[in-house]
Amino acid sequence: MYALGWRDRMTNPGSESITVAEFSGIRRSNNTSGVAGVSRASRAEIRKDGTIAVRHYWMARTPAGGGRYKVSHFWIEKYGEEEAYRRAVEVRLQKLAELTRPFRGRQAQG
Repeated sequence: MYALGWRDRMTNPGSESITVAEFSGIRRSNNTSGVAGVSRASRAEIRKDGTIAVRHYWMARTPAGGGRYKVSHFWIEKYGEEEAYRRAVEVRLQKLAELTRPFRGRQAQG
């Protein structure tokens, strides 16, 4: 739905511009989490004894302006799979609700 609204606003002169939140909420075709800006990731860490530990987490990524992003991590080891995902989605939606500035393209963000 966001994509159709965005296309209509971009192709109709005089229409209101899309906000950063609307652009950031567009779910891309390669999204596997079901929510734009939320993804599952892993991080390998080398322990003091030399062994490698792989930790999995869900993260929420939201534009902060100037090409930067605010990233929140929710460790599956700590919260469990479903709760970590739920927390990441909740944070993502809260942060998107705070974004009201107009989207002016990737180069002009700030």
